[in-house]
Amino acid sequence: MSAFEVCEIPPEDYSRWDDVVRASLEGTVFHLSGWVTTVGDLTQRKTAILGVFRQDDLLGGCALYVRPSRVLSSATTDAPLTPFGGVCILPSESVKGKKQLLYRHLIIGALRDHLAARFDAVNLTNSPGLVDIRPFTWDGWKSNVLFTNYLMLSDAVADTTSRTVRNALKRAAKNGITVEKMVDGALYADLFQKTFERQNLPPPVSKEFLGRMIDLIEARRIGEMWHAKTPSGETAASMIVLWDSRHAHAWSAVSDPELRETEAHAHLFREVCRDLQSRGFTGFNLQTGNTPQLSAFYASYRPVLTPYYQVAVTAFRTRVAYAVKSAVDTLVRR
Repeated sequence: MSAFEVCEIPPEDYSRWDDVVRASLEGTVFHLSGWVTTVGDLTQRKTAILGVFRQDDLLGGCALYVRPSRVLSSATTDAPLTPFGGVCILPSESVKGKKQLLYRHLIIGALRDHLAARFDAVNLTNSPGLVDIRPFTWDGWKSNVLFTNYLMLSDAVADTTSRTVRNALKRAAKNGITVEKMVDGALYADLFQKTFERQNLPPPVSKEFLGRMIDLIEARRIGEMWHAKTPSGETAASMIVLWDSRHAHAWSAVSDPELRETEAHAHLFREVCRDLQSRGFTGFNLQTGNTPQLSAFYASYRPVLTPYYQVAVTAFRTRVAYAVKSAVDTLVRR
């Protein structure tokens, strides 16, 4: 294979990156240029999409949120309401396993070396589609495993769900809960805040952030907002679902604490699953594997626990700087 070159993709060529995302096994809605640039703007961070090229062919890359600095620079894929990002690779045309493996490892290796040379600290949270992270770990990068719950939609809408779910659905029916699709950013933002207030937690993002992302989702047609309502018209629960060329994602779910006993969330969830199944999706990424309370709740639906991987590297001078800062902070506290 000829040598690979890594360079930043200019904004006018972002459509080429989006084509790679849609074709790759790793690509999700969270990798798309529109998502990355909007989140970067809202978090006041520079964004950079690095492409791995062979001559003029774009074969893969990674979208990043960057903090440039004259002293220590860093790059990450982590951002609010963005569960993962990371490496995307255009599928190889070769049918031979060895050539496919070499192709993927060379692309990841070129990207890895570029990142390590350009930044003092790098952290990539890759999507579940990137199973093989060995080109990173073999070169000394640290790794960490995270989890998501992946629900088979055929199981979610069948009568074989747990007794807990069936009883919740009966109570929702008895309470006259109905569902509808409707975009109402103000309503959603209000329930979003109430959901976190009930847990005595600050909302993870501002109303402006949430509103801008809802606008993006509607404009790009990459998702929908659903509401569950009582017979009197009150919204008891709401959910935003995203999708891309391969996956459906449960992006955000909220509820009115005063109406939780209606079990509206159970009815809403089943109707969302039914709708996704009717569109041809086979699975639903619930994004709940790393939160004990949510994992316990969705266990009633018997999802498949699915790992995804973080990789990170820190330059020696960065480690020294962190060690010095820690020592100074300790002396100040004394």
